[in-house]
Amino acid sequence: MADVTLTFDITGHAEEKLRQEADQLGISMSALAQALLSDLLAGNDARFAQVSEDVIRRNAELYQRLDRFAETERSLDVAAKAADRYRDALRKLAE
Repeated sequence: MADVTLTFDITGHAEEKLRQEADQLGISMSALAQALLSDLLAGNDARFAQVSEDVIRRNAELYQRLDRFAETERSLDVAAKAADRYRDALRKLAE
């Protein structure tokens, strides 16, 4: 993926705080801002995963019922196809 350059304005207080933190770490403000943004986005992925797991856990019974329903539907479909084949075989014998 290609790199993207972002330009944005920050308040004087935020700039000073960013400058102080970057100086303490011995890195540029830009490098610190990039690291902070990466951490923020990675944190959202972790939060999304946590929320997804909670939803799956809360709805486990529903998902199990849906799975049983789908299995029943598949079984009925197989039975219907077998019945069609049986009818076709009977027709051929009757000819």
